[in-house]
Amino acid sequence: MNDLQKQKVLVAVMAALVPAAVLGCGGSESSSETTVVPLTKAAYLKQGNQICEKRLDEKDEVIKATLEQLSPSERINPSSQTLEELGKSALQPIQKLTDELNELPAPVEVEAAAKKITRELKAGMKRAEADLRHLIQTDPFSKAGKAAKAYGFDACTF
Repeated sequence: MNDLQKQKVLVAVMAALVPAAVLGCGGSESSSETTVVPLTKAAYLKQGNQICEKRLDEKDEVIKATLEQLSPSERINPSSQTLEELGKSALQPIQKLTDELNELPAPVEVEAAAKKITRELKAGMKRAEADLRHLIQTDPFSKAGKAAKAYGFDACTF
């Protein structure tokens, strides 16, 4: 094989490899894109319950820790500032819970019902943020809790 023949073979091999490399890159790009596969209802409920349990426990711990720092008289008759601070700290885990539930890929056949829960949580957040002092005394998340219970969540009791 002379040099000219070697060059032709090399060019032919390179020509064959370039489309394969391009196709391979295209395949890896599409696989690197996030294709969200909806969960089954059972998997959605399991993961959602885990999120709710974790974040609601976190909320309870925040409230408990805050209350332990208060004087006995402040616990019995908290000031507006104390109620506001307590409400603000209690909302952080609820916001995380809302975000995490919203990110879960809901089952297609019941996606609307699943999204209703996060809509109600967001609405509850707005009501709570409007007056943090009343967060402890009222339940701005009651509609979200009812929607979660109707959907089948056990741990999402607000």
